[in-house]
Amino acid sequence: MGSKTPLVAAATFAPAKTAVKATTVPVTPAPEPTQEEIAAKAYELFQQDGSTDGRDLEHWLRAEEELKRRKTT
Repeated sequence: MGSKTPLVAAATFAPAKTAVKATTVPVTPAPEPTQEEIAAKAYELFQQDGSTDGRDLEHWLRAEEELKRRKTT
């Protein structure tokens, strides 16, 4: 049928003799949105929401989250 292929013994690998140094790239964190930016965005969300009273904290937190997300992308 065909020639038999000889079996090859499994190779044993030794660890590298020289270490590879990992380099890190400094990451500058995105600046936090200012109080004025958050307030303006919260007011925009308040208006989009039909100027519904009593949801100021929700609008503030959502504005802060959206602004942080934009600054990191």
